[in-house]
Amino acid sequence: MNCELVFLAAGQAVRFGSDKRFARLASGELLWRASLNVYVSAGVSGHIIVGKGESDQFIQLPAGYNLHECAEAHKGMSASLNCGLQQVGAEFALVALADMPFLRSSTISSLLSAAGTSSGIKAIQPYYKQTAGHPKLLHRNLFADIAALRGDQGGSSVLRTLAARELLSLDVDDAGVLRDVDVPADMGSATH
Repeated sequence: MNCELVFLAAGQAVRFGSDKRFARLASGELLWRASLNVYVSAGVSGHIIVGKGESDQFIQLPAGYNLHECAEAHKGMSASLNCGLQQVGAEFALVALADMPFLRSSTISSLLSAAGTSSGIKAIQPYYKQTAGHPKLLHRNLFADIAALRGDQGGSSVLRTLAARELLSLDVDDAGVLRDVDVPADMGSATH
């Protein structure tokens, strides 16, 4: 299956009180790096999207990852998402958030495997205990609809328009698909 990662790391995280992307987990690892390492472990490569002028803060990237500055990241998640999708040449984009280090790489493998065995699917969304989570796997046929989004809208609003046969809701045994970091108390310990 032809897939590239779109790793959204352009947000400033106002609720956290400082730039959470550079906060350190109990392991000492930076939050953004721990989140990216889930995808590295799963063997997915692709694009890291950061804000304008931030490239020098994201150093020593793993092989197979390209860094892209989004000049309009200040306009919200939809701008960063669109910037990332413009970089994708693959059939699918795996859209991930830089504040989710608690995911298991095996969950990523399950999403990719499901896409490879499901025809006609335009999106795959993981569910944990009947609640939709991240990351989301999006077919390139959805990219134009996502480009029309504005502000802090993500791809979920586009997914709600899909027919049941086009959206695969994949049940996973991984609470990490729901667990992001919004405030310092959310940091906890991350295991992959």
